[in-house]
Amino acid sequence: MAHSPKPFFKAIRNTWYVELSRVQHALGKHPEGAPRPVKKNGIWQAPPEIAAAFYKLMAVSQDKPKQPDVREVPGQKLVIAVFEEFLDWCQKHKAPLTYVWYRDRIQSFARTIDKRLAVSDLKPIFVERWVDAHEDWSSSHQRGCKLAVQRPFTWAEKMGVIDRNPIRFIEKPEQGKREQVISPAEYAIIRGHFSDDAFRDLLEMAWHTGARPQESIKIEARHVDLANRRVVLPPKEAKGKKRYRIIYLNDAALELVRLRASECCEGPIFRNTKGGSWTAWAVNNRFCRLQQSLGRVAATEALDPDAVNAFVANLKPTRLAAGCEVAKTQKELLREARKKLRAKEAARHGRKYALYAFRHTFANRLLAAGVDSLTVSALLGHVDGAMLAKVYSHLQQNTDYLLKALNDNATAEGAST
Repeated sequence: MAHSPKPFFKAIRNTWYVELSRVQHALGKHPEGAPRPVKKNGIWQAPPEIAAAFYKLMAVSQDKPKQPDVREVPGQKLVIAVFEEFLDWCQKHKAPLTYVWYRDRIQSFARTIDKRLAVSDLKPIFVERWVDAHEDWSSSHQRGCKLAVQRPFTWAEKMGVIDRNPIRFIEKPEQGKREQVISPAEYAIIRGHFSDDAFRDLLEMAWHTGARPQESIKIEARHVDLANRRVVLPPKEAKGKKRYRIIYLNDAALELVRLRASECCEGPIFRNTKGGSWTAWAVNNRFCRLQQSLGRVAATEALDPDAVNAFVANLKPTRLAAGCEVAKTQKELLREARKKLRAKEAARHGRKYALYAFRHTFANRLLAAGVDSLTVSALLGHVDGAMLAKVYSHLQQNTDYLLKALNDNATAEGAST
């Protein structure tokens, strides 16, 4: 029995389609601001804009000539098809943020290849060229992007969708170690730079507990156990989805969480200045602006006029005015170019911080104070002490601490003889 055509969503292209007579027709991109596409009883729930495009197409479909589907390549599996199947699986079986992480990186790579590229024709050099085209990507981001593109083919091979992963042996940068440690003086500068309590409270939570950023921003009143001075995230909401994550609270963190939980009975207790949830992008933007602010003092060099004129060519030539596109004047373009070049120069001189550095600083602070590694690992939420040895290598560079430990050991040995 034939099925009636219905709209369906392709995450890799962020586009809605409908198949008519074995031909796929694009209905449009998923509307910005619309809820994430979901299925109900196995049927995609199209937003109103897509539904309207679907009914309009259905009304005239009989008069349209057939176009070949890009997926109709006899005997070959397309790269795009593997990406789409993996993202569909990822959306059903992984956390929403995990799905978004894969989707964004896969979409970026997919835009650089031919839509008819077969899996058998995919070469590691295609991925290398994609990564090399982004000189501003850090080695850690490069590694993540390569892993994100490689993972769908590993999954497809395990599922029997393809015979072999064509980019199994692609080279990736080594995983970097967390080495940034924030001194108390730096913490005072960072905290003093931000005037709003919303972000300062997030910084304090990280400083006093060593909680992961994604843990702090998802804490709700229902997670708070004030009687036992802790926050308890159930396995489904914790990293790894297997164990409870318990965040212990010192006096400062306890008072902070108590106040926030009393103000926000539902939803996250740490919120931005608009009352919404913090996102990774929002937090990163705060630190980027801090980096520029710290670097402005050192960035005293005058801008090269030729560099300014060359940068103008990269700017959007129009701006929105009362909802209409208006051409920018040459004076406006030059002003915008100078502003952005000064910001880049300031960022080059300023130090970049990250909320994760507060977690590593917390671990370093406890280890330097003589707390044993197993206790520190438990406070950080690690399964065992292996992660502390692999990633948290700050004390290897702390000369004063190592010499003190050596001298204390020598003193103890002398006293025992």
